[in-house]
Amino acid sequence: MSGQKGRSGRPPKDTALHLVDGTFREDRHGDLEEAKRELAAAMTAPVPRMPSWLTSDVAKAEWRRCVKFLHDRGLMHEGKVTLLAAYCEAVAMMVETARQIGDEAPAGAATLFDTPLKPRGPAFTVPAGEGSEKLNPVVQAHDQAAKRVAALARDLGLTHTTAKGRGAGEKDDSLDSFVRGSGKATGR
Repeated sequence: MSGQKGRSGRPPKDTALHLVDGTFREDRHGDLEEAKRELAAAMTAPVPRMPSWLTSDVAKAEWRRCVKFLHDRGLMHEGKVTLLAAYCEAVAMMVETARQIGDEAPAGAATLFDTPLKPRGPAFTVPAGEGSEKLNPVVQAHDQAAKRVAALARDLGLTHTTAKGRGAGEKDDSLDSFVRGSGKATGR
């Protein structure tokens, strides 16, 4: 059992997310008409502003990319500002550690943005003394950031609504192009 007494497993999904995903059931989630009214109110409320303490360009780009997407689906409100900001900071940490790992790799070595990825090699291990090696702490930080990104994306509703919210074949490469060095994110 984790969390609260008498409760185990995943935290409950937002009612708005059930409506967006098409999984809303009145016997579990309450009155459908009231849920629709709440969703409509969330979609017409002002888009929350980016917190001033987000300083990383990557975090700001991710905020702009996600906030309108979530808001337009009724999944973003003032109560989720800190959660989205934490997600954006985790993305920035994941990107920064990926860059550091790539910078440490010798010329021509695979990095996190190339495939296939070799889990062991100059960028992934560091000397541990007496000829042995240990996992690079930056790789560990990257792994932790990636896990945080996945968990926060799930909590925000980014994991299953993203595919439904885009047209067939449409791709959002704004963060990817920013990370790869174009200098500007093209997102919202």
